Amino acid sequence: MATATAAEAAAAPRSSAACTNAAGKYHGNVVGSHALVGYDSQGRPMEEGGTVKVWHSAACGTLWARVVKRAKYKDVARDTGISIDFYNTDLQRDDYLSSYAMTQGALETRAVPVGAHGSAQVGAAFLGDYEYTADQTVTF
Repeated sequence: MATATAAEAAAAPRSSAACTNAAGKYHGNVVGSHALVGYDSQGRPMEEGGTVKVWHSAACGTLWARVVKRAKYKDVARDTGISIDFYNTDLQRDDYLSSYAMTQGALETRAVPVGAHGSAQVGAAFLGDYEYTADQTVTF
């Protein structure tokens, strides 16, 4: 569950031209980088297939994430997904965003309004030799 106080939500200066021009992805700092681990049918971790990185922009009060697969999994389009469970500071409620695509390359979410401080649950997965997954809580 994502969290933010009303004061933190109000403190995010999202109306600047720089934030608008960059669709909220302005001056982001990496707040999380987690391995996408492939598991066999018995639930044993087998190998790392890539990473999911999460950025937070204090300037815009936004958060976004990106799945990057290892080179050996970029040969063909693969079912890839990423999701963010967060507190939406614009709507003042918990919210959810997901992006899915058949892609050879990376997959990135749009920036979501989260305020200056809080936490969000980020999940990502793609299919390769195994199902590669990551599910992490990030704080910012």
